[in-house]
Amino acid sequence: APDFEPGVRVGGVIVEAKLGTGWEGSVYRVRGLGTRQRRVLKCYRRRPGLMPAIASRVKYLRQLHGCTSVPNLESQVRLIQGRREWPALLLQYAPGVCLTELHARRPSGRLPLADARPVFLALLRALECLHMRGSYHGDLHEGNILIARCGRGLRAHLVDPFPQPGAVRALQAS
Repeated sequence: APDFEPGVRVGGVIVEAKLGTGWEGSVYRVRGLGTRQRRVLKCYRRRPGLMPAIASRVKYLRQLHGCTSVPNLESQVRLIQGRREWPALLLQYAPGVCLTELHARRPSGRLPLADARPVFLALLRALECLHMRGSYHGDLHEGNILIARCGRGLRAHLVDPFPQPGAVRALQAS
């Protein structure tokens, strides 16, 4: 996957920061040229069978459009740098702190019960929103949960969702 430095112009956006790297590729916080609107750019590693997998992901994200707990897909793009090309998705930016980072801030690696309760309730509300749309998150782990302040409470954003084949049918049957 490409490795962009902050300040680099990529297509119609400017890279602000690298948010992370995983087995699928790299994720960046970007802003539009001439705007202050933040977005997320997910760049995929090139590998065999990638395009059908991305097409499936795009279809799934479009089904979830409007679900407040999942960042909305804005567009599917191709990044070209020199002779190299990478498929990428441009997503709505979801503010927050990764649950892994919240745990890392504590010496024990655990949240006290008073802090864990509102985080857990925010996560349950986010999952409820997703499940009410007849879907579920096929890759839910601490790294894919963002917790953000929302007024006096907390809000959870579930990032990088994808369905596992047959899982939705299995949930509907139970």
